[in-house]
Amino acid sequence: NSYYEYRYIKTKYPKEGLLERFPEGLAKFLDIAQYKRSYLTDLGYQLMARENLDQPIDITSSKFTALNYDIVVYGKTMLIMDYLEAYLGTEVFDKAMKKYFETWKYKHTQPEDFRRVMEQETGKDLSWFFDDLLNTTKKLDYKIAKVSKDKCPTSFTGDCLKVKLKNKGNIKGPVLLSEMKGDSVLATHVIEGFKTDTSFNLYCIATDKIKIDPLLQMPEINRKNNTYWLKKVAHKTGKLRLQFIGSLEDQDRTQVCFAPYLGWNNYDKTQVGLAFYNTPVPGQKFNYMLVPAFGTGSKQFIGIAKLNYNFYPEQVQRFTVGLNARRFSY
Repeated sequence: NSYYEYRYIKTKYPKEGLLERFPEGLAKFLDIAQYKRSYLTDLGYQLMARENLDQPIDITSSKFTALNYDIVVYGKTMLIMDYLEAYLGTEVFDKAMKKYFETWKYKHTQPEDFRRVMEQETGKDLSWFFDDLLNTTKKLDYKIAKVSKDKCPTSFTGDCLKVKLKNKGNIKGPVLLSEMKGDSVLATHVIEGFKTDTSFNLYCIATDKIKIDPLLQMPEINRKNNTYWLKKVAHKTGKLRLQFIGSLEDQDRTQVCFAPYLGWNNYDKTQVGLAFYNTPVPGQKFNYMLVPAFGTGSKQFIGIAKLNYNFYPEQVQRFTVGLNARRFSY
């Protein structure tokens, strides 16, 4: 029910973003005016899933934490249903959903009943959906590992590219790989899931960017490795964005946040400088903070540096290794 409400909103308000919740000036200042409604659902899931705080969808309601009851029950469910629709196609998906409704209306249904109808009506093995996405907290994470020129058929006169994809997660779900021109999607290819890596040939004409899931239809845990720019020297690095204070993670930009630093101690007296750090939301595996500063009393350059890398094993919420350094006068 909530999924169809979500799809209705996406269809009726496809361009509506966060400006409705923030004043226009504030949204542009925080660099969030470009984010649409669907990004909010994706962001909520990533906030919990990146730190292994999410829970499986198919558990009883009493076992959910208060936050996961919203983010998982409603948010993740909508995400994976959107993913299933994108894989099957809207016509096939709606036909199967109508069959499910007609079969089980006014009855008490179980997850296995839903699976039986969906697989029978579509003729697809949907183990990746029911066994992994629905019943576990396994993560989906595909990346574009390499793009190289490949031999073309003699009947084709354009550029041919061989795209190597790598599965960094632990779900063999399908991949939605798109050819893009600027922000416009020219074509989307549905590639069946795989365990480690696979290659896919593209016959590109006007394409300047190849991207996994540009419409946010896959519950990807890391979108920073989803884009390959064909005409850039650094093919996997987004355009640099210096952001005052902070913003939300942008998969197409290399974001560096900054803020003024002001401190004091007895030897350096007043300290002035700038703090540089990466985007804090959602949580990152690698975090850094560099604070070069100047002591007005000591006339010395001082500062702070913090470099941390977070691991999220299944048995432990977080394991962090890092290097912290600081220099002041004495």
